[in-house]
Amino acid sequence: MGRTIPSYRYALEKEISSLKLYRDVLNPRDRKSFDNIMLYARMHSDAGSLSARMFISESLFLSALIEQQKQLDELERDFERIKRRAKI
Repeated sequence: MGRTIPSYRYALEKEISSLKLYRDVLNPRDRKSFDNIMLYARMHSDAGSLSARMFISESLFLSALIEQQKQLDELERDFERIKRRAKI
């Protein structure tokens, strides 16, 4: 029987585990940020599996950027709301 391509989710987890040594040498605060980035990648695994990218790391980091942009957008909205209340 022919070989099958591993699922994106499996490949993503393998990619994340390949970064374990890097994670382990980070200081605890940075390690938490790293873990969040990996969580973001997992959150967007559906999109990653459909993108048919050659390198898993591309979708991993794009997922992180998407989540960080969402956080920036929310902070900007909060800031604008605060400015309106303060009439700045």
